[in-house]
Amino acid sequence: SFIIAEKFYINAGARYDINILRNELEDKVFTPRLGLTYSQNNITMKTNYSRGFQNVSLFTKYSTGAGREANPKLDPEEIDYIDFSLLGNNTKKSFEWNFTGFGYVINNAVSSKTENGVTKNTNNGNYRILGSMLHLKYKIKNFNLYANATYFDPYQGDFKFKDIFSKRSEIDSTTRLGDIAKYRFNAGFYRQYKINNLNIGINGRWNWVDNKPVGENT
Repeated sequence: SFIIAEKFYINAGARYDINILRNELEDKVFTPRLGLTYSQNNITMKTNYSRGFQNVSLFTKYSTGAGREANPKLDPEEIDYIDFSLLGNNTKKSFEWNFTGFGYVINNAVSSKTENGVTKNTNNGNYRILGSMLHLKYKIKNFNLYANATYFDPYQGDFKFKDIFSKRSEIDSTTRLGDIAKYRFNAGFYRQYKINNLNIGINGRWNWVDNKPVGENT
């Protein structure tokens, strides 16, 4: 962790994994991380990059349930992730807001696939996800009001991390990941009353979820 200036910080780290199974080298993975933070008065800016991996579970490799064929040669899933956040509040801190935009690519994504009548778990290429989140909060005395919104755009294709912000039309074989909503929104409030020795709270919530397409082209 480095302090470059009074309000500018850098955080960096790295991890190196060696996976050996029955005296045979399975894989070596290097996962770095880098974060930058700048804070000025009531506004803070952050950006992060990280790389990670998730080894495939023994169940996913060797399970033969539901007629599946085992696949012990599955590669680990790897992820490259980047985000940018902008958050702040007013001088009285009665109003707070937080916006985050993010993108990541999952390499060697594991999913079930059927070929020639045989179903098994395989590495089915790469996933690219772009998204954003917005959070608003207002508080005054015994009254709280909040709202959240998310945007999520997940696709499968021949994506590389360096092309994460390229248009999908420029990437080969793009297919949307199914059963995932593109937009979500929720809002709510809480009001507290005190009458003599009795505390009364009124809570209201509203949630909205966009369509979650499945089937053709997903």
